[in-house]
Amino acid sequence: FTTKSKFVLFLLDNWFNSLHLLCAYNALFSLFIVIIGLHFLYRYWLLYSPSYIELFSKTRFLFTFSCFAVPEFAVWYAASYFLFEASDSQRDEISSRMNLK
Repeated sequence: FTTKSKFVLFLLDNWFNSLHLLCAYNALFSLFIVIIGLHFLYRYWLLYSPSYIELFSKTRFLFTFSCFAVPEFAVWYAASYFLFEASDSQRDEISSRMNLK
């Protein structure tokens, strides 16, 4: 449910009772950005620099690329844990918009 700048995630399963698991779940979605970047790089090199394609099988290249993924995961995890906590005013606004009061 979304209203203005607020976002509500309704959980239908008790698997996410842990806040840490929920933050990790949210942070995993940010890794799609890394995957899309890798896919773009592969297609770009395939068209314009085919000699670079062999780098995708090198351990050093995969390690370098994972150096982008780990900080991105950590930043999104920390943002989910520290920044996305609801306040009482946000809860009141959302509950009134959903007719929960």
